[in-house]
Amino acid sequence: MFVFFFIHLQENKVVKAKLSRVSAVVVYLLR
Repeated sequence: MFVFFFIHLQENKVVKAKLSRVSAVVVYLLR
């Protein structure tokens, strides 16, 4: 499941970029 998700992110750089932006928002909210 996680492997498939990882491959999916590698194939879709836009999705990967959105994910990193979401993680940045999460870090901001946790501060």
